[in-house]
Amino acid sequence: LGATGFFWAHEAWDLPTSPDMVTFSKKFQTGGYFHKPEFRPEQAYRIFNTWMGEPSKIIQLEAILNVVRDEGLVENTRTTGAFVEEGLRSLGLKNVRGSGTFLAFDCDSTAERDALIGRLRNSGVQAGGCGVQS
Repeated sequence: LGATGFFWAHEAWDLPTSPDMVTFSKKFQTGGYFHKPEFRPEQAYRIFNTWMGEPSKIIQLEAILNVVRDEGLVENTRTTGAFVEEGLRSLGLKNVRGSGTFLAFDCDSTAERDALIGRLRNSGVQAGGCGVQS
């Protein structure tokens, strides 16, 4: 929800068509999905979850959506992400890329990347590695 500076992450990727299926959870405090009509199961309850039909989850979700909208959280993430991305570029990091706060950059080696992630985490920054250098 919003980490890319868009409500749904796929909105940031300029896809030629919408995804077949999108799942969500965590930040919504409930799990769910939506999909294209052609993926609707023919039989009822082919997809089921523990909280299906619990009205309190809908009330909670509505409150979360209201806060996201009223406090401009997606727009704030877009602005903050642009600030962080510029900061990463100003540090001379390689191949800085991403959208919103969903950002990445490359290091020269796995060891350099791992050391940097350790320093970031020790400074309170949530970070993780991917592959051998990102």
